[in-house]
Amino acid sequence: MIVNEYRVPKENADDVLLVRKKYFDNGDYVKKDDEVLDLETSKTALILTAEIEGYIEYKCSPGDKVAVGNIVFKIHDSKDFVDQININQSLKKNKTSYKLSKSAKEFVENNNIDLSDYELSGLVSIRAIKSMIASVNNKDDKENTQSTSTSENSIPLSKINEINALTPVNKAGLVSTIATKIKVSANSSYFKKGVFREILFEVSRLIKRYPLLNAYFSEEKIYIYPDVNIGFAVDIDDGLKVLVVKDADKLNFKKLNDSIDDLISRYLDKTLKVSDISGGNFTITDLSSYGVTSFTPLVSANQSAMLGISSYDDSSGSIEVSISFDHRVTEGKYIANFLVELKERIEALVHSSEVTNSKCCLCMKSLKEDKELKGFGFYEILRHDGSKGLICNICASGW
Repeated sequence: MIVNEYRVPKENADDVLLVRKKYFDNGDYVKKDDEVLDLETSKTALILTAEIEGYIEYKCSPGDKVAVGNIVFKIHDSKDFVDQININQSLKKNKTSYKLSKSAKEFVENNNIDLSDYELSGLVSIRAIKSMIASVNNKDDKENTQSTSTSENSIPLSKINEINALTPVNKAGLVSTIATKIKVSANSSYFKKGVFREILFEVSRLIKRYPLLNAYFSEEKIYIYPDVNIGFAVDIDDGLKVLVVKDADKLNFKKLNDSIDDLISRYLDKTLKVSDISGGNFTITDLSSYGVTSFTPLVSANQSAMLGISSYDDSSGSIEVSISFDHRVTEGKYIANFLVELKERIEALVHSSEVTNSKCCLCMKSLKEDKELKGFGFYEILRHDGSKGLICNICASGW
């Protein structure tokens, strides 16, 4: 009997997924949490695992395209049951339940045609036989042509769903990108390493005031999501995945950081759930660790915008943040206002961090300690090597 059956889950941007790999054969015994099927979505490889132990029966094969909701495998409590299913399917496939017309029979006999590879049923005419033979020959010719044309300087295309997810919005030709530079002080080494988490936090707060960034265009209408689910792209050692922080606007900064850490940890441990990589309404892609000072993000299906974070630029002391957006949903002025507010918020965080963490470069006294000692603050100095630093009044006096 069937113990459990598994269907194609709903991943945010995809209605059809590609079967990439089966990890077992029909009838194999699988344990709970075993990886059993690899599906390709627009942004990631989605690995389905067994929720219970038993004997697996696949309902798909590598290369198949399977729609959301379709059954892709079942778990049975008996191997004999799976084996009997395979036998029945084989008998059904090989069963001949057809009859040839007189002219069709003569044609087959005169031309020594093997009908075992054809699916036939009912009364089969000579016209039907000739049509099927012509169809098979055309298919063979097409495959031979494709084989010849791709035999040199070609590689398999393995990102079909990602292409499909990025095409709907971007092919409309109504996608623009606007960028701004966020000043990050050279004295703040923490912010020089990146502001991804701070940006995700502030975006989750701002997006309620800019609902068109939490929306998408479809069938001449704009649909606005009720929840703020922020996705962020990760590509470390298990392929590109977009992890999703659900209800990000309801989390304080500590809880948001904990949620990000938990998602990344499960990504590295390969224990992500479908819910961890689905349902994103707005996406952030961070290339700040790759030395990229500027780039144009691509907008995903069922979203209206994507935000990109570039690397720290030493020459300007800033980080560029860019937003690509769907003009069918919003406009440049709307995006510009959003970026201005985001810039102000992040620069205020940087300033606050600088004040809190400022120390005298000689005695390492903090600004708070200087205040407690009745000091009046720090001087900014220019060192002999051209770098800048801060110094308290006592050190400046030579004590």
